[in-house]
Amino acid sequence: FFFATKMPPKKAKDVTDEIAEMKKKLLNKLSDGGADLDDYKKRIADEDDEDEDARRPPKKAKKSAPAPPEVNINVQTAPSSSSSNTPVVTASGASWQTLLGGEWVDFTIDLARKIEDAYAAGDSSVTLPPQRGQVYCITFSDMKQTNTKSKKQRPVRRTEPAGKATSLKPPESPPRPTSPCPGSPNKNDNNDSSASNQINAGADEDPPPLESATYTLEPMDKDSDEFWDLEEKFRGNIQGRNEDYVAKRLEKKLKPISFVLKSAEKIVNPVLEKRFAIRKAKLAQVTSDKAHLRERTSFHGTHPRNIANMCKTSLLRFKHPLNPCKSQVDDGYFGTNKKGVYVSRYADYTVKYANRQVPLEPSDTCKIIQFRTLPGRSKHIPKMCGPIDPTDGYDSHSSPSFLEWYLFNEDQLLPEYVLHVQAREDTRTAADDM
Repeated sequence: FFFATKMPPKKAKDVTDEIAEMKKKLLNKLSDGGADLDDYKKRIADEDDEDEDARRPPKKAKKSAPAPPEVNINVQTAPSSSSSNTPVVTASGASWQTLLGGEWVDFTIDLARKIEDAYAAGDSSVTLPPQRGQVYCITFSDMKQTNTKSKKQRPVRRTEPAGKATSLKPPESPPRPTSPCPGSPNKNDNNDSSASNQINAGADEDPPPLESATYTLEPMDKDSDEFWDLEEKFRGNIQGRNEDYVAKRLEKKLKPISFVLKSAEKIVNPVLEKRFAIRKAKLAQVTSDKAHLRERTSFHGTHPRNIANMCKTSLLRFKHPLNPCKSQVDDGYFGTNKKGVYVSRYADYTVKYANRQVPLEPSDTCKIIQFRTLPGRSKHIPKMCGPIDPTDGYDSHSSPSFLEWYLFNEDQLLPEYVLHVQAREDTRTAADDM
């Protein structure tokens, strides 16, 4: 009888050694046959790695943390309709916002505090902590946020507590230096002296007589880059806190009103353009601060019958020989109408005056004028003081709430566009839940 004997099972190490020995023998045979060993050895090594992985016990899968929600790299999104709708504010009560997708969006509280601290200290700019690998810098001279890597820029603004207006410059603060952010586009890099000479080139010229001015209106193509840029600038110059269109309507359980640009006409007036250029050259002779030569955007609303005259001669002080208005409602709140003209920094502040001083209702339309503007050295007037004279050493006054400029010379303005504006109910607010 034959007795079957049970062979002991081979250990894993023995199996591994046998496999390694077989592979070694196979390599020797291939070497004798002149095979391409480099390629084969690589494949064998890969198989060794796979065998080693197969021998290891499987790892337990770790529970992955939920992915963080997608947020803007350095702004806080507006609160939902179920929240308090309170803006992110700093210790001073001001909030900081950037224009994102045509809407003003709050910075996070930490970033807003950092920006406000630099702003209050009179710094020219502030670099924000890296956000998702991107570094942003804000310059206060032009109120721009710059991506130091891509060089892309967005407008920013400082908003006072409810009931106060947006402040673009602290009251009575010294002019800020205009040093750019690291990596930001600097328009003065090429040749400062030649640029300065170019600005001063027309300072000694006599301006052409205003009586010789003529103008044409060119309808704008709504699918053009120029119109899209104009739309963005219009949205960026909407304050959004006008009492007539927000607070009073909410008291009546109505939705607030916002404004959209329906169409526009470009104003072409060579005489006014020349006078504006000469005024800019004269400003360059009395100040070396480029911030005082920076062009701004302003708006004016008036009775529709006055639009044509303003396109021809711009805004004119009361009693000017070419001003057709023979009476006035008042003589000015922080400067006399007889020695200067008023414009607003915000488009929504002017629409009522283009509608016979009646607030617009949803779907109502009106026309307002947008200007290129040279405020120059502007003196902030802290409270309403009536029809005072222009302040020596300055080129304009700023209203107590920074809503308006009072310009001492008409040629500090150049009418640029006639804007066709429409009022609409603002469906993006908490009023939807009422």
